Amino acid sequence: MRTTILTAATTLLAGGAVLGAGTAHAAGATEIHVAPGSTSADVSGRLDADGERGYTFDARAGQTAAVHFTHSSPTERWTLVAPDGSPLHTARTEQQDDATVRLPSSGTYRLDIATTDAGSYTLDLVLPVAIRFAAGGTSGAVSGQLAAGGSRPYTFDARAGQTATVRFTHGSPTARWTLVGPDGSPLHTAQTEQQDVVVVRLPSSGTYRVDVQTGAATSYRLALSIPAS
Repeated sequence: MRTTILTAATTLLAGGAVLGAGTAHAAGATEIHVAPGSTSADVSGRLDADGERGYTFDARAGQTAAVHFTHSSPTERWTLVAPDGSPLHTARTEQQDDATVRLPSSGTYRLDIATTDAGSYTLDLVLPVAIRFAAGGTSGAVSGQLAAGGSRPYTFDARAGQTATVRFTHGSPTARWTLVGPDGSPLHTAQTEQQDVVVVRLPSSGTYRVDVQTGAATSYRLALSIPAS
């Protein structure tokens, strides 16, 4: 599962980039829309030497953006800037292939791809849904429907040493869930035999990611409980 952090008609951009339908945004960037019920999309294209292409996306404060970047030239890099113009990920950031960035405010973010040498790229952007607890509460739940082969990402925050109890109900034996720590380490995989009720000790403080996935179409409910420690 990829970590370290859009359906509509496609639009063909100059240079061959294909992405979820969007419109030109400020300074030549193209806006990426997350369609209802969707949490991710990829954009791809080719850049000439010393080329650059910009994208924007809207997000809420506290969300995380998981980015997976594949490219044919080692000089291709991506940057991410917050709505207030502050840099969140720069071309000098070591993690370029996989990175998860916490988004500090609600608004429009700008993501630019640039290169010294000509090359092609694909960038997969995922905006997981946060599992929220009521004020003073220690549990929350999410539910939904997945098509065959579908998946849906969620995140939650926790402190080192806490324990998370996950109760997973579903309508297909192919439905599974995975859990990844803030550093990208797997804590529960789709191959883990126990899926219905699992207790996991959380090794570090930060944002955890849960992905629900299935081979056959199904409904599901995932309940998360993290007692105060």
